[in-house]
Amino acid sequence: MAVQQRTVVANISLSLDGRVTGPGGEYDMSWIVPHAVSGGARAHMVSVTRAATTALLGRKNYQGFAGFWPAVADDEGADPDDRAFARWLDGVEKIVFSRTLERVDWDNARLATADPPTVVKELRRQEGGDIIVLASSSVIRQLLDAGEVDRLSITLCPELVGGGDRLFADGPAGTSWSLTATSTTGSGALCLLYDRVHTR
Repeated sequence: MAVQQRTVVANISLSLDGRVTGPGGEYDMSWIVPHAVSGGARAHMVSVTRAATTALLGRKNYQGFAGFWPAVADDEGADPDDRAFARWLDGVEKIVFSRTLERVDWDNARLATADPPTVVKELRRQEGGDIIVLASSSVIRQLLDAGEVDRLSITLCPELVGGGDRLFADGPAGTSWSLTATSTTGSGALCLLYDRVHTR
């Protein structure tokens, strides 16, 4: 019996000028915060991760997430959507891509032993739900270049940050995407879901 194809989702926040960081470098992301904590953005995150059973993380996001989210799951004062996301994140299979970490200690986490496209191709041959990349732009870029992203989940923040890393760069031949869902947050951000259009 053939294994059902797993959907690979790339989840990321972008500025209007296509940035994933600000001009101050990889940790210049304060412009995202007002949009990430809105009710609409929180609900979108819960929705987009619900079907996923594997999360892919780069080193920076793994360390940031592991230092914050585990405590949220049992925090009765936290937003309910944050608690739901934290509980999902704690229980989901987490694969971490890093050239510097020697081990990962979070429950259900493991270090990848190959590059992101190779790992995703192997995961596609296994049973499971969606495979989601959580805000790790370097992992997303490699998967896009290899044609291994099926769905883009983009929170488009109404900010022109004027510098910093872009998600999309010149690369292989272009691809087409179909808008399948959209919602607006109280901060004015747009939560967009695009599915890749596969042509024969």
